[in-house]
Amino acid sequence: MLKRVILKNFRYNLRNYLLFFLSNTLAVSLTLVFLGLKNNLGNHIEDKATNYIMSSDFFIAVIMLSAVSVVLTVYAVRNYVRVRVRDYSMLMLLGIRKKMFQTIIFAEYGLGWLLSVAAGFLCGSLIYYLYQELLYGLEPDMIEKSMIGFREYLLTFIVSLAIVVVVVMVTLTIMEGKSLDSFAAGKEIQEKKIRTGKWSIVFVIGIILAIYGVFTFPNGGAGPIRAQVVWVLSGLFVMYIGIGLLLEVLKKRPKIYLSHLFRINQLNHHFTSNFLVIFMLFIIHFFATGYVVQGLAGSFPIYVDKELYPYDYILSIREGDQKIVEDVVEKYEGTLEWIPMIKVVNMTGLDEFGISQSACKELMGVSFDLNDNEVGLYKEDNEKSDREINDPSTLEVYEILRMGRFRGEDLNIYTYTDDGYEKFDVVKAVSGNYLGCLSDGYRDSWIIMSDARFEKYWTQFQEKEDEPVYLALLCIPEEYRSQAGEELKNYSDKYGVEEMSSLQENYYDVNQVVDGIEKRSLFQISSKLLLILSLLFSSVFIVKIKAMADEESMQRRYTFLSSMGMHRKERRKNARFEVICTAAIPLIIGIVYGVNYNVQYWKLLMASGDDMSGDYIKVLAIHLLLYFILQFIGILFIAAGTAKKVTEKS
Repeated sequence: MLKRVILKNFRYNLRNYLLFFLSNTLAVSLTLVFLGLKNNLGNHIEDKATNYIMSSDFFIAVIMLSAVSVVLTVYAVRNYVRVRVRDYSMLMLLGIRKKMFQTIIFAEYGLGWLLSVAAGFLCGSLIYYLYQELLYGLEPDMIEKSMIGFREYLLTFIVSLAIVVVVVMVTLTIMEGKSLDSFAAGKEIQEKKIRTGKWSIVFVIGIILAIYGVFTFPNGGAGPIRAQVVWVLSGLFVMYIGIGLLLEVLKKRPKIYLSHLFRINQLNHHFTSNFLVIFMLFIIHFFATGYVVQGLAGSFPIYVDKELYPYDYILSIREGDQKIVEDVVEKYEGTLEWIPMIKVVNMTGLDEFGISQSACKELMGVSFDLNDNEVGLYKEDNEKSDREINDPSTLEVYEILRMGRFRGEDLNIYTYTDDGYEKFDVVKAVSGNYLGCLSDGYRDSWIIMSDARFEKYWTQFQEKEDEPVYLALLCIPEEYRSQAGEELKNYSDKYGVEEMSSLQENYYDVNQVVDGIEKRSLFQISSKLLLILSLLFSSVFIVKIKAMADEESMQRRYTFLSSMGMHRKERRKNARFEVICTAAIPLIIGIVYGVNYNVQYWKLLMASGDDMSGDYIKVLAIHLLLYFILQFIGILFIAAGTAKKVTEKS
């Protein structure tokens, strides 16, 4: 009999509980999608550079969405248990024991969780399939179709189970020693009062952290990561303490406080009792409008100006193989230029072209005056004008070099000297366009050295069969280009020097390079769009979960205000304000921090020699504006629906 009552009650209230289980479905599906994309789809993308970039995006997405999943689960479980406590009040009066009641909740939520996991697996697999089809439609040659592996399903299941078990156990522990009525009313949360004085110091610390992030952003390769961590902490202090201090200041202004008494008190209540959710919304908005939007803007323009690539084929040739290339050029009536060069490895294991300062003056028209322990840098970046590079994080990559190609050695700061690396002074660095950017600018750019140093190593490497000493630059008539390219590729594959550095080749078909860059941009845009849509949907869902959890207390409050004479129009206006303010404030502050990230990144790109045109700023602004508009529309819909629901019966 008791079981039938419980099941009937559960079915009767199913619509009220559905959203709580959907939160777990959302968390599971997104985690599964990005785990599958990182561990499975990434390995089936043929282009190495695209594979590397998208795998990095998916890894960051897994971390970010795992944090979102934890918050969604915490909030959903806590409010689910609270709702069920109220549902079982009658059963408590009929004599059911607390332990039995907790067991029922645990079993009931476990069943719902299993169903939501199954739904999450289904939705995640569908999203993965559709996204894979989108990529395959963009370029079939760059991707091999695959399915999500069993390992990803198992890992997602384990992560979801661990989160749910921990959250449920913590929730049940909180219930111990409390009356169920007080737990159902949410009295386990103690509102923290922010007072002026010592709390002002914490707010100032938040401002200092924000400024510190600006200065640490350009320092070294990890600078942007450190800055983002610092800005998250800064946002915590500025938003939580700042809003609290602002409300305290308003309370000390009787005229303002009394005219906005209800709204000020409700804003204070929501921020102090639900700050975990609000802080999570801030992190989502900061990440979406910072890292993700910057990645979207940086992927434009999609199409590359072919005029920036003056040659059709570029090959690194060892001594003695010149005749092979010359025969191909003669056979297909092309032109050929030879540049004496050596490969130079930078501190990250990437190969560059090493030439003398005299050759640089002749080829690029850039003068260097170098001693033996000094080098210069000419960084390829697909821009027509030469610009000076002042970014310390870019220059430090070229301060430790080894003459000769990368041979697969372990890169360790403590063993650089043992592996033949030397410390150099980078006295001058410029960016420009001579060959065209063959990868990302950090590979296959130019290291300029003194004539004496270059001559010394060039003479040594001429005697080695595994060191290229010439750069062959070929132009082939269009009607013969494919045949010539096939012969050159066969030579490079069979007899060329092995290239062990990542994402680099000794043979470049420039048409394929340009085509790869354009397709890479499309793939990057698709991955960033998938990520930003996931974050946007997650944040709106969190706002809906919070609004739904607050509905009953809001309904009681507005019923009381109705009995006190407040008109329905005013009640709905105040109810909308409650939902909007707690969602819009983290949105606005998150976008402010995101804009700051983009400004610092733009300055970093300019300092590293990239010419960030007005189109980049326009694309950036459009994406930021669209994100804000879509978020705010979602918030308004939720606020309007909640306000109507909590006031229609009062």
